[in-house]
Amino acid sequence: MLMPRPRKKYPDLPPRMVPRQWRDRRGRVHVAYYYQCPPAPDGRRPLIPLGTDLVRAKVEWARLEHTPRHKAGLSAEDFSLEAIYRRYMAWAENTQASKLSPRTLRDRQAYWRALGPVFGKTPIDALLPEHFLRYFDARSSKVSAKKEVKFVSVLCNWARARGWMRAPNPIEGILRQLPIEEGREVYVSDALYWLVYSHADPLVRDCMDLALLCGLRPTEALTLKWADLHKSPEGGEELWVKMPKTSKSGVRIKRIRVTGPLKLLLERIRARGIVGQTILCDEAGQRILLQGKFRYRFHQARAKAKETIERLTAQLGTAAVQELALEWFPFQFRDLRPKAATDKERKAGMAETRRFLGHTTEKQTADYVRERVGELVDPVSPSKPEGVEKVLSQLPATGTDDGTYK
Repeated sequence: MLMPRPRKKYPDLPPRMVPRQWRDRRGRVHVAYYYQCPPAPDGRRPLIPLGTDLVRAKVEWARLEHTPRHKAGLSAEDFSLEAIYRRYMAWAENTQASKLSPRTLRDRQAYWRALGPVFGKTPIDALLPEHFLRYFDARSSKVSAKKEVKFVSVLCNWARARGWMRAPNPIEGILRQLPIEEGREVYVSDALYWLVYSHADPLVRDCMDLALLCGLRPTEALTLKWADLHKSPEGGEELWVKMPKTSKSGVRIKRIRVTGPLKLLLERIRARGIVGQTILCDEAGQRILLQGKFRYRFHQARAKAKETIERLTAQLGTAAVQELALEWFPFQFRDLRPKAATDKERKAGMAETRRFLGHTTEKQTADYVRERVGELVDPVSPSKPEGVEKVLSQLPATGTDDGTYK
C-alpha cells in the first residue's frame, strides 16, 4: 500500500487527501494525489487515485465527499478563463496529443494577449454571449476580434469536454452576428510588382520569384528544400511542394515542372555558391524566416518603391506616373499567390488554375482570383420563321425590310 507523505509539506490539502511524491530518471519531481477511504473491516484504508493536477484532484475529492467545491480549498480563480487557458496550453504544447502546429500555438498565444486583460479573471461558467458582443464592438480590428472570440469558443469546448465547465458555450450562435470581411480583394498589378522588385535585394527577389512562379503561400515558399526536387519520368526535374492546408482534403503534394523561368531561378540560386538545406536561404545558408530578415528587407523595398513614385510624381507628373501612383498600395508577400492565380486564370482558365494552386474544387480557387470578369460571349442572332416571313412580306414597306434592328 502507498504510504502518505507527511502532511506538513502540503498544508492546503483537504482531509483524507494524501500526496505521493517521486522523482523520475531525469530528476524531475512529480506529485500524485489520492483519496484515503475510511477504514475497512480488516483495518486497511484503500487509496483512490485523483490524478496529478491539484485542482482536478480537489474537484474529485469534493465529488467523493459529496461536499461543495469551496470546502476543498477551491476558489473562483481556479475556474477562471485564465486558469483554463494555462491548462489548455499545457495540453496543446504536447503536439503529439493536440496535433497542433507551432504556428497555431503562436497565434493562440497572441489571441490571449488581447483576451487576458479583459476576461482573464472571469469564472468560465459566468461568461455570457453579450460579453463578447460588447468586446467585438469595442475592438478596432474586427478581424482580430472575431478570431479571438473563436479562440474562446475553442477554450470553452475543451473545458466542457474535461469537466472544467458546466455552463453552455457562450459563443454558440453569435459568430454570425459578428460580420467582417476576412478575404482580401487586392490585386498586385504587373507595374507595381516590378517596381518593388527593382528596389529589392537578391534575397527578396528570389522569394518573390519563387512565390509568384509556383503560386505558393509564404510558408510553402520559405520551407521548400533542395530535397524536394525529383527526377521527372518525362525527363528533367519537378518540384514537389507539400500542401499542409489541403493535406486532409486530398491534395498533399503539388508537382511543378522545372522549366522556363523556374529553371533559370534555381540555376541563379545555385550559381551564388551559397546553398543551404532550403532553396531560399540567406547569405550564411540559413533558412529564411517570414518574420525576420526577409520581412525587414521586403518592407525596405516597398518603402523605396513608394519614394520613387512620389519623386516621379513631383518631377514628371505624366499620365503613366499618375496612374501608377493611383495603383500603389503596400501589398504583402502573401498577395503574390492571388496574383499568380489571377494571371493564370486569365490565360488558361479556371480548371488549369485549380490544378496550379493544388485545390480540390474550383470554388476554392475562385476565392483567389481577383477582379474576375465573365467569359466573352457572342450575341444571339434571331431568325424569322418561314410562316412569319410570308405574313411580313404582305405588309406595307417600312424601310426596315433588310432584317436589321432600329
